[in-house]
Amino acid sequence: MAFAWMHKFGVGTKARGPEPAAGAPPSGPNRVARSSRAMLEGLEHRCLMTAVTQFELYDTVTQQLVRTVETGATLTIRLGDVGRSGLRNELDVLRRRFGHTNPSDFTDLQRVRDRTPSLALRVVTDRSENLSDVGVALSLNGRTVDSVFEQTEPYIQGGNPGGRPFLPTKFVPGTYTIVANANTEQRTVATGRVTIVFDNNPSNPNPNSGPRVNSLTFVDANTDQDISAVVDRASIRKGTRSLAIRANVGSTTSKVSFKLEQKQSNGQFAEILSRTESRAPFTLLSDRLLANGRVDYAGTLTVNGRRVSLEAGKTYRVTATAIDASGNRGTAFVRTFTVT
Repeated sequence: MAFAWMHKFGVGTKARGPEPAAGAPPSGPNRVARSSRAMLEGLEHRCLMTAVTQFELYDTVTQQLVRTVETGATLTIRLGDVGRSGLRNELDVLRRRFGHTNPSDFTDLQRVRDRTPSLALRVVTDRSENLSDVGVALSLNGRTVDSVFEQTEPYIQGGNPGGRPFLPTKFVPGTYTIVANANTEQRTVATGRVTIVFDNNPSNPNPNSGPRVNSLTFVDANTDQDISAVVDRASIRKGTRSLAIRANVGSTTSKVSFKLEQKQSNGQFAEILSRTESRAPFTLLSDRLLANGRVDYAGTLTVNGRRVSLEAGKTYRVTATAIDASGNRGTAFVRTFTVT
């Protein structure tokens, strides 16, 4: 197990066999070895396209996304601002969620009593088909407190038997450094790191107060199902889908102002859509609420007689700005992406 840890996190490497003499023609075993190595290096080259793009925090009771942290960023969260739905009728909610009947079985009870957030940590990569696992290491105030390997997507640090529910990571007040390594069978091909500070001092100013856009999500407008987060400078395959974008916002947000620009042949971006969405969910191309409570996302929007949609072969820049009931505007959330 120790060797597996060293290998996965880049401490140990496998030794190669002897190289053929300089100038010697590849023949016999050398030819096979060189051919095999070329195939392996070609595979690794494709895997190098993998990136750990962001980390997501989910409320484990509602199973809803509450925060997104992009690789390399630092996020400060005041305890009590997120992951608190488990404090409402906590025993009943947890019983329904996890199917337990004995209260002593609830692994979340101590967290509820401590009034600390019940959050799941997800690692997001831009491709996973060639990965064997994603290793996640958590350090609290400089000391390693946990490390796991998740072998299937979605990569949830606390685990997710059967896909759902996402199980919680036990966060306590302090500064967490979270490192995720995306691994193939041969090597680590991508690493992402974020810092999350959990602050339990209610007198401190809330770093997340005010209107804000936390993240953007691609939605399949044909099925009304989420596809993935909108990652800056990433690509999304359209296929036969119609694409929509939803803004995930903070609790004080009343409106979201959207601006969509398309890259032109001269390399500059030109605005093709500007609108404000005044009710949740806040979507780029509008939506409608159905009688059963579901959301019907629109993949096209007609503006001044012109139909606007996210087309394959185009590069776009979307800007989403949250606005509260008093008209205060948050920081603009900007992402550039390509539809293929």
